[in-house]
Amino acid sequence: MNSRWEQSWETFFATYKKGIKTCVRSGFFKNGWNHPSEADVEDVAAKVFDAIYRDGEFIDLDFSKGLFRELLTVICQRKTVDFIRSGKKNQQNVSVNKEDSTLTDPALSYDQHQEVEGAAFFETFMEVLLTELQHEVSPQTLQIFERVKLLGEEPESVARDLQVKRGVVDNSILKAKQKCREIVEKAKLSKEFKLR
Repeated sequence: MNSRWEQSWETFFATYKKGIKTCVRSGFFKNGWNHPSEADVEDVAAKVFDAIYRDGEFIDLDFSKGLFRELLTVICQRKTVDFIRSGKKNQQNVSVNKEDSTLTDPALSYDQHQEVEGAAFFETFMEVLLTELQHEVSPQTLQIFERVKLLGEEPESVARDLQVKRGVVDNSILKAKQKCREIVEKAKLSKEFKLR
């Protein structure tokens, strides 16, 4: 039972860590702190995880009020404001990560910040989904799916490269998409990421 819980926590952490850190950086920016150090971001992210997990259990959440990632965004904003008000700063190690540099652009609107946050959650979700998918389909099926659906290569070109019939490519894509749906349903993430 304990190892199953630990595995669930690790999956949760892997799924949401990047999105939470992006929301925290966005929270700093929205409050006038353009270049928080990585230590500050990690500190606030840890406080977010502490806020949703107390005494060995997840806190009771009311999902009728919105999506879980929306709730996480609110918690991130509040914990960032708390951190700023506390006056704790680790500014000696200020660094701007290239992938997060869009959050330091003063021209970004509130809606654009939300798009960046949503994209971070979705990107992390896709990484987790593909990791699960590699355990469910053959390496060839996974390669075909990634090349055609994620990289946008033409099915005919992929069939020639792999020396398989076009029908094999089509069937592989169909099988991978079906497995993706099963993984998403099993993990109850379809509503969370608006995948239906």
